[in-house]
Amino acid sequence: MVNLNNEVSPEHSTFSMIYISVALVSLVNVGLAIHYPIQMVIPEKWQEVTSVPILIIVFAVLIHIAVFVCYPLFSGNPSDAEITRPRYAYALVTINKATFVLMIVAWIALHVLHRYNVRKAREAEEIRHQKELESKRMEYQFLSSQVNPHFLNNMINQLIQECEEQLPETAHRIGILGELTRFYLEIAGQPSITISREIEALENYLSLQISRFPDCQIDFIGKEHVGGERIIPGALIIILENVFKHGLFRGPANPIKVRLESSYNSLLFTCCNRIDKLSGPKESTGIGLANIRKRLDIQFPEKYRFETSETTDGSFCVILEIQQV
Repeated sequence: MVNLNNEVSPEHSTFSMIYISVALVSLVNVGLAIHYPIQMVIPEKWQEVTSVPILIIVFAVLIHIAVFVCYPLFSGNPSDAEITRPRYAYALVTINKATFVLMIVAWIALHVLHRYNVRKAREAEEIRHQKELESKRMEYQFLSSQVNPHFLNNMINQLIQECEEQLPETAHRIGILGELTRFYLEIAGQPSITISREIEALENYLSLQISRFPDCQIDFIGKEHVGGERIIPGALIIILENVFKHGLFRGPANPIKVRLESSYNSLLFTCCNRIDKLSGPKESTGIGLANIRKRLDIQFPEKYRFETSETTDGSFCVILEIQQV
């Protein structure tokens, strides 16, 4: 940069040339800072092609501005020739002399951008590959967990017949269990189902729990307003199962509050219950909620919100929101 300024204006002092050189280095950094946001709004497939031309245009504009604004500050006592010389001529000479430097900077910027795009594409490919592996693993788990439906249904029907006369309540509960079993056999391997089908299975599950705990308080609002919205199968049952395992749910003071809201483009499910702190921590594998999150990542990537939180009044809340479009 010192040599460049010496060729452009050999009459300047060394201090002035160094000063202008620092200004040019700063100008390069400003140009890169302006170039980056411009480049990010360009479609990715055109970024590498347009990077160098845009960078050179930005530098050319900045050099013109710098010459017209800053040149008088560093010119000292200009001679008559300098006074009569148009400033834009100085700018053009500077650009001409700095072309090689600007090209190097532009190609370095292009190289950095190319490396960034390659790394970004590689990370996206790795994420896609991991999701594919996870999807295959979960599909295998679903297939491995299937049993012969004819054998299972026959055994359940036989138990119902044996209990119907003397233990009608038990027969009813076995029948509900059979419905749940058929539900899980039906959804095995399916990535998503309608929310109405999920609610049907959830009501069977809650019916079993109410038969076990008659004083269970469940406040479920909104289930009648849903229909064809999609959700991963079994998610709501897993959430409620955690409530019955870790929460307080017996008596009017400990209701389970379940809300389901549906709009044209989203489905919102919330569940809140009081935490059972007196009985101490219970053993948990953590598979349930983790399983929900992994399946949501596969089926609804970046289109869902799944949060758990503990409120100040000692309640535990789960929020599941799925964008439908």
